[in-house]
Amino acid sequence: MSYFDRYIAKYPRECSSKERCQLISVTSLYLAVKLHDIRRKDTLEFFSKLSGGRFTTGDIEAMERKILIGLDWLMNPPTPQSFLYNYTHLLSTVIPTDMEKKVMTSIYEVANYITEVSLLQSSVSQEKASTLAFAAFLVAVREVKRAILSVEHHKSIVSNILSLQSTTPDEVVAVADEIVETIQSNDGHLNLAGIYERLDPDGAIYNY
Repeated sequence: MSYFDRYIAKYPRECSSKERCQLISVTSLYLAVKLHDIRRKDTLEFFSKLSGGRFTTGDIEAMERKILIGLDWLMNPPTPQSFLYNYTHLLSTVIPTDMEKKVMTSIYEVANYITEVSLLQSSVSQEKASTLAFAAFLVAVREVKRAILSVEHHKSIVSNILSLQSTTPDEVVAVADEIVETIQSNDGHLNLAGIYERLDPDGAIYNY
C-alpha cells in the first residue's frame, strides 16, 4: 500500500472521514493492480464492486487522478524491500556456500519484518527507503552467529553498502538505534529476540 501511505503522508487532511480513507485505499489498490497486473480485465468495475457499491467507477477514476498528480506521477519508487534484496545478496560473497541460501533468506525475512514494523513509527517512516533498509539490515545482521558472519566480514559488508550511499554512518546508526528502541518498547509486537526466534526457530543462524 505504498501509494496510500505516501499520499496520506503528503496530504493527511485528505483522510478526513472513514469513507474518504476507504476511497483512497480502494483507489490505491486499483492503481497497484492496474500498473502491475496488466492481464486483469475490467479492473475498474471490479474495484467498484469490491467496495460494495459505495464508490462508482467515476469516484475511483477521480481519486486516481488526484493520487497520480499528488504523487507527481512517481508510481514506481524504490522500496525498502528492493534495497534489502540487494544488500542481502552482498552477503553471498562472505557466507559459507553450504549455508548461503538459508542464511540469506533468514536475514532478508528478519530485516523485512523489522522494516514493516518500523514503518509504524512516524519518524522512521519518513526516512529514505535506502536508509531505512540499511538500518533494518544492520539490526538484522547484528545477532547473526559469528561462525556464520565474522566481525571482519560484517565490517566489509557495511563498508561496501556505505560506499553506495549518500547517508553517513552516524545517520544510519541513529535510525537503527531508533528502530531497536521502537521494537523493544512496543508491547503490541515481538521484541527482537522474538523476531529472531520466530524466523529462525532452530537457532541455526541467530543468537537469542
